[in-house]
Amino acid sequence: MSDSTGDQDRTQYSGAAASGGREFTAGDIIGGDYEVLSFIGAGGMGNVYKVRHKILQTEYALKTLSADQVTDVAWRRFQVEAQAIARLNHPNIVGIYNLGLHDNRVPYYVMDILTGKTLLEVLQMKSHLETDEALKIFIEVCAGIGFAHKKGIVHRDIKPGNIFVLDKADAAGATVKIVDFGIAKLSHTKELANQQLTGIGEICGSPFYMSPEQCQAGKIDARSDTYSLGCTLFEALTSSPPFKGRNAMETMLLHGTAPAPTLKAACGRSFPPALESALAKAMAKAPMDRYQTTESLAQDLNAILQHGTKPSQKAHQSRKIPAVAGGLLLTAVLATIAIVLQSKKPSPTATSLATAGGAPAIIKAAPVDDTRSAKTPASARDKTPYSTIDMNAPGGRPTIQFNFPEDVNLGLMASLTSLRQTYPCQGKTKPMLLGSCVYFPGVVVLEHPEYIDRFRSGDLFAVHVDASGPSAAETDKFENSTFKHFLHIASLVHVSLIECSKIDDGIVDDLEKLPNLHMLELQDSNITMHRLATSPLLKRLSHLTINTLDNVSEVLAALKGSKNLILLDLQNTRLHTAQIKEIAEMPALQCLRCAGTRLTDSDLQILSKLKNLRLIHCPATQVTSKADPRMTQLLDSKSSPSGKATPSQPSEEERAMQDFLPSAPTK
Repeated sequence: MSDSTGDQDRTQYSGAAASGGREFTAGDIIGGDYEVLSFIGAGGMGNVYKVRHKILQTEYALKTLSADQVTDVAWRRFQVEAQAIARLNHPNIVGIYNLGLHDNRVPYYVMDILTGKTLLEVLQMKSHLETDEALKIFIEVCAGIGFAHKKGIVHRDIKPGNIFVLDKADAAGATVKIVDFGIAKLSHTKELANQQLTGIGEICGSPFYMSPEQCQAGKIDARSDTYSLGCTLFEALTSSPPFKGRNAMETMLLHGTAPAPTLKAACGRSFPPALESALAKAMAKAPMDRYQTTESLAQDLNAILQHGTKPSQKAHQSRKIPAVAGGLLLTAVLATIAIVLQSKKPSPTATSLATAGGAPAIIKAAPVDDTRSAKTPASARDKTPYSTIDMNAPGGRPTIQFNFPEDVNLGLMASLTSLRQTYPCQGKTKPMLLGSCVYFPGVVVLEHPEYIDRFRSGDLFAVHVDASGPSAAETDKFENSTFKHFLHIASLVHVSLIECSKIDDGIVDDLEKLPNLHMLELQDSNITMHRLATSPLLKRLSHLTINTLDNVSEVLAALKGSKNLILLDLQNTRLHTAQIKEIAEMPALQCLRCAGTRLTDSDLQILSKLKNLRLIHCPATQVTSKADPRMTQLLDSKSSPSGKATPSQPSEEERAMQDFLPSAPTK
């Protein structure tokens, strides 16, 4: 490592160093499909170019592994990097679409091209960020990194240069992207060969931001990223990293031995005590003393942003953010609106909340009080309904307002008009349009589901349960019996169940009892595909999202001929020809998402019989110039390979948000 303090923010890796040479110049064709437009810069493992796909005419960033580094281990490490990012479908993580080997010697992968500046460049221009500005950025960073952790991926090189601040929010509302998973480690990988790619004694990271265990080449897990996040936020607020030795080795020793300075000591300015406390916890020497998840860190940062108060010690130990996963609903809304806009005749499901897949967008989370009590709180025994409806609200549309208990927080609430903004279910909420309410149950509700009974039958449009918290005890709180408390809410159109380990086939009977349910999202539950396929519910669904490694053939066979299904999202499922043919027998289908499949020319030909099909979202395809032009156009002008709107497309979805909402009832 260099003895200069100036390069301690650069990625250090004890294996071969990346080459600074450029393999390609403008006009070169990489992988047969990508024309080089310009050189962007050097990454941790190779070079980055701005390229344009010859057929799609879409611009991307293409990253290579320098040809002089192509050893067997380097190639396998690069494959792990690309595969890791490909699994991270999240608004705050740069998207990856394709992996290949140019001329049988230069590995590459294709990513989103971003417009903006890295946080490093921002700090070089303005020295430090104002507190509110920094908190907003790092709440999004925490969401992206937390999503990666849930997928078993540790970034290991979080620093200002790997946080990209967009010039303007993307279609999902994200303003920040995390880049360069070049030394990412799959903490739960099953392939022994992959586990050995970073051997004992190897050190990866950038000295200014490396955790003590990382500096000592020890065992790395998600909490190491939390430490690096703390160091990076510290620098963003003070213009200096918390530890800065005379050389890289001294800096690494300081991480392991020296107490972290306070923000005020580093720059002389005063900060909220809660922020000083949060940074101290994030940069604790021992992993067990840090935030155990980035969601917990984001929860406290959001509380500081909104209230400027110090989070309680008890809250530090157990709080989480169910709202982050709820950002899936924003992507869903935009996808549905795009479909509705393209339909000449309004669909009966035009006021539905689409579960079009994609990844969580950042919506402001509020503190969730998950205080446990063996005794049922008095407010849970109260039977008074929460809601009040104003039929004569300004604007001609009825509004609904909730008056929740003051002593506990029951979760989060959002409106279809602004899913990026959530409100704590505590005390009196702001009025929302009737028929637009999306509810994210909090941990208190999982502990005392009788709170759900106080909703009226027409209060909620959607309920989104994400039980993927860090504690197995919390995850196990949501059971089939908990869901029964929602059955009186006849207005429920959309139900989303994410990683609910105790939800099984028994809940299907209850889902069938919801008269207006026609949008269903199931991710990593224990509902079997056989039970779902035998349910009459399947034929009335207009939107279905399934994330499972199980065989979905029975479900697809049961959906054949469905005149209601307009959106089908199959995540982590590799479709074969027989299954593509079954999908082609769903005449009403307008949007198909198949993230686990590389569609071919013949697949598109089979799907061409779907006359209503408007959108095909597929991260990577094997489609050639010989494919059906009409079907290729669906992949081209209606979506990018990742299923996101391309920069050249107008944001008509957001402009049409009001058209998507339920109309005021006629008198």
